[in-house]
Amino acid sequence: VVLDDVRHVEAGLLRIALPGIATLAGSLAALGFAAFAGILALLTVALGLGAALALGTGPGLRQQRRADAQQAAIADRLRRDAAELVENRIELEALGRFTDHAARWGELAVEAETAGLAARRRGHVIAASTSALGGLTALIAVLAGLADGAGIAILAGMALAVLAAHQGLALFLAALANLPATRIALSRVQTRLEASAVIKDVDPAAAQPVTDILPLRLDGLTVGFEPGHPITEPVSLELQSGAVLEVTGPSGTGKTTLLETLARLREPVSGILLFGGIKAQACRAAAIRQSIGIAPQIPDVLPGDLRETLRLAKPDASDAELMSACQIAGFDVRLEADGTGLEQAVEEGGANFSGGELRRLSLARALLRQPRLVLLDEPFAGLDAAMAGGLAGRLAEWVGKTGSALVVVTHSPDRSRWPGLSYQQIELQPLVGRERTAPAGMPETGGRP
Repeated sequence: VVLDDVRHVEAGLLRIALPGIATLAGSLAALGFAAFAGILALLTVALGLGAALALGTGPGLRQQRRADAQQAAIADRLRRDAAELVENRIELEALGRFTDHAARWGELAVEAETAGLAARRRGHVIAASTSALGGLTALIAVLAGLADGAGIAILAGMALAVLAAHQGLALFLAALANLPATRIALSRVQTRLEASAVIKDVDPAAAQPVTDILPLRLDGLTVGFEPGHPITEPVSLELQSGAVLEVTGPSGTGKTTLLETLARLREPVSGILLFGGIKAQACRAAAIRQSIGIAPQIPDVLPGDLRETLRLAKPDASDAELMSACQIAGFDVRLEADGTGLEQAVEEGGANFSGGELRRLSLARALLRQPRLVLLDEPFAGLDAAMAGGLAGRLAEWVGKTGSALVVVTHSPDRSRWPGLSYQQIELQPLVGRERTAPAGMPETGGRP
């Protein structure tokens, strides 16, 4: 979402600035030629430019502003519903309602696409109308110039300048119609830039060095979206190397928020969080994150190819290391199914991969730099029993070899999946008798917005 907003702001400003400059230059040239062609030609050109500007900045622009607001609301709802659908898939399938909810999400996606097509169609209509008006203006101005006895060279220059001015104006008006959407994106970017830091990092000079983040210890830890507003009962445990912790609980009890807290992406609301016996707040967050791998429920990927996407975690990783991580994560199946291997393209937002493939790609990336602690959010979602068991078995073998530790959020805990590992399970409980609300824009499921 943030990347989309940044690209929208950058492209929007360029689309407005460049056509605006071209329109101004073309308009001045057209008016200059028309002045030499005669007063009637000058008035015709001026009226034509004014009519074209009024065409694009009147009711059409107001209609576009309303449509942009509606489209933004649909897009936000689409992202929120997608997160909730993934988070609650197991319960919905158990109730036989997943297909119904997925169909409703599909209808919303179609609505969003329809709104986008309608917006683009309005832009095309404005552009075509402006160009047609430019042709008519040029014709009338030439006839007026002929009546005033203007020369052929002046008339030809005027006609070309009028057409160029209207063409630039058509592009400018199309960009201007998208200005409300650009303003919305700019507002969201500015809000994020001005927001206070989620993590209160220690001064580098006062930070304690981190040699090993294990064991991980939670003592009365509560998590939440805002300071002073926990969403779960306190949790106390200790996770040693070579161990796995499965985190369960009803939807909305803060399982994903717990993972974000352990990854030092959020501050604990209360209680103590220790990495290797050192309080989290006494260490640089970046130093802790270097030893943590996280595979979220809804991964983000940048466009490029698979090799580039994986190497975000370890830029100097060899192809053999990449393939090994993919094999453990179960992503090697996709690599073998396509002859391009690691050179497979990754489209915008990972559109050419399924949700399950993106989760396994994210898991491979999390494992690549051999982290001491791996945080997995619903890694078995959408897998049948055999595939889930195979993935867990490979992860258990990896943990046994590396001495790392796993924290796994799952709706279907199973101790038998983790042979040879020290096993713990906790069920997060919501606070009883206290209101639990997420800040605006944050889904109640505890998932990523």
